Amino acid sequence: MVTKMILWNLLNRLAKHLTLIYKGYPAFIKHIKYQISYSCDIYVIIAFIFFIVIHSVFWPIYVSLYLFMLLANGYRICNYRYQPRKTEVAPIKEFYRSRYMWLEFIYNITYRRAHVNSFSMLYRILKLLKDDTYNYQNVFSKWVVYLKNLFHALFILLWNLITGTPWLIISRSFQYSKAFRFLGDDSPFDPLLMRQLVLNNYQMSELLPGLNYRIYKTSDSVWNFNPHK
Repeated sequence: MVTKMILWNLLNRLAKHLTLIYKGYPAFIKHIKYQISYSCDIYVIIAFIFFIVIHSVFWPIYVSLYLFMLLANGYRICNYRYQPRKTEVAPIKEFYRSRYMWLEFIYNITYRRAHVNSFSMLYRILKLLKDDTYNYQNVFSKWVVYLKNLFHALFILLWNLITGTPWLIISRSFQYSKAFRFLGDDSPFDPLLMRQLVLNNYQMSELLPGLNYRIYKTSDSVWNFNPHK
C-alpha cells in the first residue's frame, strides 16, 4: 500500500512537470500519464522484468537468425528475379504452432521474428530503390522516409550505447507486460492470457504488416510491391 502511494505521488509530480514543459500538448500528457499509471501494478512490473530477462537470454539467438535470414531471404529474392516460373516472393505464411505455450513463444521471438523482420527490411530497401518516379513530391517523400529511417536508427544506436540494452528488448517487453493490466479476478498464470493477449495479439501486431508484404511480377516489371502505399 505504501509503495503504491509513493508511485502515485511520483506520477502526479511527473505529470505536473510534463504539463509545464508541454503546455500545448494535453493529449500527449494524458497519454503518458495513462501509460505510467496503468503500468504501476505489481503484476505488470513483474511481467515487464520477466520479459526483459527472457528476451535478453534469447537475444543472441535472434540476432544470429536475423543475419542468417537476411542472406536466406536475399537468396530467395535473387532466385525469384532470375527464375521465370517464380511469380512472387513473400514471407512464409505457415509457422510452427505448439500446444506448449512457452515453446511457441520462444519460437516466435527468435525464428519467426527474424524471418519476418529480415524480409521486411529487404522489402523496404528494394521498394525505395525501385521507386523511379522523379516528380518533386515523390523526391520529397523519399527524403522524408530516408531522414525518418536515419533518425530512427540513430535513436536506437544511442539507446543501445547509453543503456547497454537493445531497444527491441525494452519496447517489446513493455508491450507484452500490458497484457497483465486490468486482470481483475483472473489469474496472471492463466495460460489463456499468454495465448490470447501475448501470442495472438501483441506478437501478431508486431509482425504486421511484414506478414502481408510480397514482391510480384507483372508484364511491365519484375519489381512490384504489395501492399502499395
